[in-house]
Amino acid sequence: MCEYGQASAPAAKHYVRLNMKIRATPLTASLAGASMAVVINLNGILSSFGLVDPKPDTGFSVIALIFFFASMLLLVVGTDNIKFDIGYPFTREYWQSFPFVIFRMLCWFVSASAAGTMLHRVLKK
Repeated sequence: MCEYGQASAPAAKHYVRLNMKIRATPLTASLAGASMAVVINLNGILSSFGLVDPKPDTGFSVIALIFFFASMLLLVVGTDNIKFDIGYPFTREYWQSFPFVIFRMLCWFVSASAAGTMLHRVLKK
């Protein structure tokens, strides 16, 4: 019987390492964009069922802003690309990762636009 975290093969002496790091990929960026479209249209969705007042309040705007920045930093830009060094934009590492970040931002924008358009059409009917 294997201990917790060890490989199942009896000859294997190494531990299985689980990586719990959040990675920013085009798929996560697209899902973040689509979910942002849902959050923005959430007031319209809930008001169409008569659950909330159709006029959005400040609390909803604060929640939407927090969701925007958290999802953008974690799922689009990625934690690997966030450095608090003032000279980081002038390094080779920054400019090598820059096209990938721009592509994920484009994926976010396209999916947010598509999901927002679909939700808008569904809510208007």
